[in-house]
Amino acid sequence: AEVFNRRRHRQLRRAEAQVVQPPPNARYVYIPLHYEPERTSNPDGGRFGDQVRMVDYVAAAVLHSGYTVLVKDHPSQFHPLMQGAQGRSPEFYRAVDSLPNVQFCDHRTSQRELIRRASAVVSLTGTSCLEAAILGVPAMTLGFPWFAGCPGVRMHQHGGDLQKDLLSSHSAVAEEEIREFLTRLLTQEGVLGIVNPSNEELYTDELEVVRRSEESGQFAQSVVDAI
Repeated sequence: AEVFNRRRHRQLRRAEAQVVQPPPNARYVYIPLHYEPERTSNPDGGRFGDQVRMVDYVAAAVLHSGYTVLVKDHPSQFHPLMQGAQGRSPEFYRAVDSLPNVQFCDHRTSQRELIRRASAVVSLTGTSCLEAAILGVPAMTLGFPWFAGCPGVRMHQHGGDLQKDLLSSHSAVAEEEIREFLTRLLTQEGVLGIVNPSNEELYTDELEVVRRSEESGQFAQSVVDAI
């Protein structure tokens, strides 16, 4: 398995390198891909759990509107100690690159700058949509994110007009409104926990801050501040 992963990671890096281009100067809709395998795309992505299908759907919606669809892969997809090699294949990059008006950029490109310059941001369930909303950029999710209902982030309804929903006039939401929503959500539903216990020793200082904030009743606020 280790040999397979190393070989596949090399193949993925070569496949991505063959299709990447600099971010366009023209208008673009930005799609940051999810790391796979992970629940953020399957099952939470719903009918768009296949991210090639998701990119194709967005590209078709804006094909005649003069927009490029800019796609960036998740940096963790290429991490040698993670399982990203099992969630991609070289064919994935070729399939996405073959779609009209779709362009890949290097996964090391600054996320913040890509969002800031985008006409809109689309994700299945990713927090990139939260970043976009905070920066005043139109954002839309196609799946079922944990932050559903957040001000500034639209949820695409099945059968709706994606082009109209995505590119219609958009009023920026105040950052404080987003902070209040997240604080309320985490207060009601958030719990202190560690997904991977082996990482606990790497974040002892951060965890201590969170534990103290939980004891003082400021847990949710401290998490939102970190975001």
